Parts: sequence; C-alpha cells; structure tokens
Amino acid sequence: MTECQEIQKNRSKSTSWAFFATSLLNEPLEVLFSTLAAAILCRDLKATLFQMALFSTLKPLVSLLSYYWSFWLQRHPHSLVKNIIFTGVLARLPLFFIPFVTSPTPMIACLACYMMLNRGGMPAWMELLKQNIPSQKRNSLFSWSSTLGYLEGAIIGVALGFALDNGTQLWRIFFPVGAAISMMGVFFQAKIPQKEPVKIAFTLPQPKELILAPWKESLALLKERPDFAFFQWCFMAAGAGIMLIVPVAPIFFVKVLNLSYTDIAVAIALAKGLGFVATSPLWSLWLNRVGIYKTCALVFAVFSLYPDFLIFATIHPAPLLLACFFYGVGQAGSHLTWHLSGAIFAHNQDSRRFSEVNVVAVGLRGAVVPSLGIVLFSLIGPVWLFAVSSLLCFVPGLFLLKKVQPAIAVE
Repeated sequence: MTECQEIQKNRSKSTSWAFFATSLLNEPLEVLFSTLAAAILCRDLKATLFQMALFSTLKPLVSLLSYYWSFWLQRHPHSLVKNIIFTGVLARLPLFFIPFVTSPTPMIACLACYMMLNRGGMPAWMELLKQNIPSQKRNSLFSWSSTLGYLEGAIIGVALGFALDNGTQLWRIFFPVGAAISMMGVFFQAKIPQKEPVKIAFTLPQPKELILAPWKESLALLKERPDFAFFQWCFMAAGAGIMLIVPVAPIFFVKVLNLSYTDIAVAIALAKGLGFVATSPLWSLWLNRVGIYKTCALVFAVFSLYPDFLIFATIHPAPLLLACFFYGVGQAGSHLTWHLSGAIFAHNQDSRRFSEVNVVAVGLRGAVVPSLGIVLFSLIGPVWLFAVSSLLCFVPGLFLLKKVQPAIAVE
C-alpha cells in the first residue's frame, strides 16, 4: 500500500468513526426534538393552534437562514471540520436556556435556533463524507449509523415518554442534558484529518448582493443541471404532501386520539424507529442497485401510506402503529436520498452547492405548506386533509419512474 493510499485509508476510518459517534451521541436530543417537542408545547405549555402552526412552520423555514449560514461559511477559508464543530456547538447552546422557559414562544425560539444551525452544518458534513469516503462505503456508513441511531432513539423515546407521564416537566432537564451529550461528538470530530483549505480572497459584498448571491447561485445550478432540477421538483411536491400534515399531527394525537406521552413515544419513536431500523440497510442496497430516481419513487409511495393509515386511526387507534411504521420506512429512504443526493449529482464537483439547494427547498416548503395544512385542517377536517397528503406523496414518484437514471461517477 502506497503512502497516499495509507493516508486515504486513515482519513476514511477517522471520518467514519466521527460521523458514527456524532450520530449516536446526538440521538437523545434528536428524539426530544422530533418526537416529543410538539407534544410538550401542546400539553404542558398549552400552545395555541397558531403557535403550533408557527412551530411547524419555523422548523423548515429556518432552513432558509441556515442556507445563508452554510453559503457564507463555505466561501470563507475555514476547514470543513472547523465549520462542523463551530456550527454544532453553537446550535446546542440555546437549549441550555429551556429549563427557564414559561411559555411556548421562547421554547419555539430555542428549538428554531437549534434547527437552523444544525441544518446549516449539514452541507459541510456531506462534503467531508464525499471527500474522505468512497461512494458505496459512504452509503453503507450513512445507512448503518442512521439505523443504530434510530434503534437507540426508539429505546430512549419510550423511556422519556414514560418519565414525562410520571414526572413533573422533566423535559426541562432532558433538553440541556441531551445537548451536553450531543456536544461530546466534538472530541471525535476534532480528530478527523483534512487538508488545509485553499486560501481565497474574500470581500464583504454589498447588502443587496449579500441577500441575493445564494439565490442566484442556486438558480444557476438548477439551470445548469436540469436532472437535478427535476429531482428537486419531485422531492418538493412529495415533501409538501408530508409537510401538510406535520403541524396537525401533534394536535391529532393529543386532541383527537387523546394519547399520553408514552403512547406518542411508542407510536412515533418505537413504531417509526422499527420501520426505520428494519429497512435502512435495504434502502442503501436499493439505492446502489437502481439509482436515486427509482429509490425516491418507492420512498414516496411508502410515505403515501402514512396518511392513509391515519385515516383508519380515526375509527380505531390500532392503525396508528402501522401509520408510524410506514412513516419510519419512508423516512429511512428519504433520509438517505436527501442527504446523499448532493454527492450523487455533484460527481467531481463540490457537493455543498447541491446540498445547499436541498436545504433551501425545505425552507421554501416550510414557508407555505404547514400554514396551508392548518387552514385545510380547519376547513375540511383531518380525513380529507390526510387524503390530499397521500395523493401529493404518491404522484411525484410516477414521474420519477419515467426518468432515466443520472450517471454516477465511480470512486
């Protein structure tokens, strides 16, 4: 083995361990954020319908702000590792103020800051994986780290749900503890070897250009790469289908189905986690075999089953577990394809430009769709809303099936 190959092997090994450790250490916090935060706002902090809509809107909308964060960090001469560490620590600092919140608004603000900066560091992570780890190994690493993370999350989620049902607002302690555990990933990230970035001249642009530059670059990329633009439009439509019911799901669980924290944790963390864990490695194999278009088509079809079974849950609560299971299956595929699509379409280019478009697309959906979901929920009720959601998820996959798979560079 040559010296160059030895360096690349060590770099791949260090990056793999750092990503793996970061994923596992962040899972307790991610469970609190994705599984229980909305229920905490609804049950303990007595959030109004407007505040629940605001929370659901801000979660993806802050991606627009994270887009600017990522865009300008990319163009400063800092290493990817430094960007990941700095962004990760800064994202978790607001969560240490959660024990002192007494109303929904500051809670939403702390969670929005976490979401924005956590998303802002994603393109740097994806580019680091692309640089240091070969494609098939990268797909496998991403899949298995997500699988074990969700398995961990399912166990932690049920335990947290039981604790919240039997304790007085223990979530005030859980959030800062989860943030502290998550920050321990810095010790593994700091050991990732990386070449020093090329020094570039950087001058602060005019305010107008500061605002418009990221959008101009993203539009130029979509015009330059119609295959990537087509993928984005399909992902946008299917994502809107799921996002329509994101703000009403906690209200549906708490107000309509009268679920406890433990019930929610079992349904979301355990059933969803089981679906994710059981199929995540299979999605990786499927992606390598048939490509990103056909993989996403199947992902969208599975996602369409989630609102279908929520409709049945209005008659009897048992189908709720199947609904969350299929959501977990779809999320396993979506998690893989969404994060790795930048590296897949980038070929030998910098993948961060592609990943940044993924982030801003989430923000654009979040600016409109959750509020629309609240309005439709009030006008037509949950059953018809879930039916619309299912249709929006399913149809884009039919268009993807007709598209020729883009060529992927072999690494």
